[in-house]
Amino acid sequence: MSQKTSFIIPSSQLTGAPITNRRQQMDFVVAKIIYGADNKSVMHQNYPDICPQCGFTTTHKVNDNFKLVKSKYDVSCTWDGYVIVSKPFRDFCLHRGYKNINFLSLSLNPDFFTFNIDKIIKLNYEKRNVQFTRYCGICNRHDEVIGAVPSFVEDSFMVEENSFYRSEYEFGSRNRKHALDIVSLNVAQELSKQKFRGLYFCDVLT
Repeated sequence: MSQKTSFIIPSSQLTGAPITNRRQQMDFVVAKIIYGADNKSVMHQNYPDICPQCGFTTTHKVNDNFKLVKSKYDVSCTWDGYVIVSKPFRDFCLHRGYKNINFLSLSLNPDFFTFNIDKIIKLNYEKRNVQFTRYCGICNRHDEVIGAVPSFVEDSFMVEENSFYRSEYEFGSRNRKHALDIVSLNVAQELSKQKFRGLYFCDVLT
């Protein structure tokens, strides 16, 4: 998680105001990536559905035997990229009627959940200069995908209010890759006001 910290934007900076990057170009914040605090946990000790060619997992399943080590956060992340949220976080999202997100209960942690996001946001990987390492033709995945933040949305993609999105590619390395979880600006603002413990944001720009 320490690699993410340097990119975290304070939750107070959640407007669509323009920012200037190193090349002095004007970019606008159109959405936010959400991250959670380090919960000192790992979802899988032995990964399921291993690709016979590259040797890495091909799925993002929930382990029924998973046990959360550090449970003081409303939003936290395992070492292998699973975001874990508290019941108050889930209940707030359900009450607000946010779109594209489905919560999954954790068998050994009944007051905590993970989630699936079923809509992809179109990101501009070339503009961000995302690096894709060795490609596996069997599972259609890469060894590593590097360059998550800040992210840039494709010009043609319109971010809808009240929505959760996920990135097309999973970022990270080997069995610890995970999609970026992204929310519209109004969702980020509303979540920030609730002061959920462990919740952080990063920019998605035009």
